[in-house]
Amino acid sequence: QTNTQTNTNPKNQPKNNKQNISSITSKRQIWISMALCFSKNTHMYRKTNYPYAQVTPLAILLWNYFFPDIRIILYLIYDQYELKETRKLYEETLKQTNVEVRWVKEGDLDCVTTSQLIRMWAFQEPMINDTDIIVTVDVNLFVVSQNILEPIYKYPNKKVWVFGWHDISYIESGVGETFNQNLMSAESKGINTKYHLSTRY
Repeated sequence: QTNTQTNTNPKNQPKNNKQNISSITSKRQIWISMALCFSKNTHMYRKTNYPYAQVTPLAILLWNYFFPDIRIILYLIYDQYELKETRKLYEETLKQTNVEVRWVKEGDLDCVTTSQLIRMWAFQEPMINDTDIIVTVDVNLFVVSQNILEPIYKYPNKKVWVFGWHDISYIESGVGETFNQNLMSAESKGINTKYHLSTRY
């Protein structure tokens, strides 16, 4: 998981964003799929003490502010030592964010790895339709502009979108100010098909 922010340069603001988003979501819902290892942090990249659990509600509020028509699903992975009371208290803090919460107990894979992978399995949720769009993101991606989903509402008839975040995609030089970090997005049925094909062999 990496700390991500978007660019607010007015030159990069697409016209009639809200109208474009509404036209897409009236036909198919956009879902933001994110996951958090609630019980522990990765020890890599100096992230041991990063407050992922604390910043997640803030990131969700920003998604809701800039895209009120989208829906968000959050997978919270926990281990056997996590107290039920702690989980319940945390879920209370998420109620104001209008997010679908799924608690998942750690299994064969460790908590952090599961949180990285499970967000791609949102297509299995019964409330997500085949033609809905799923966007997989980190829990600490802080949206500050509608530009972040521009590839989707600019090319609504595509099936898959893989696009960079703003410090890569929305600067005048066109080169990028940091390392490449992509948001993976696709129609639900497309992810489902790829999953079954990859597990068939």
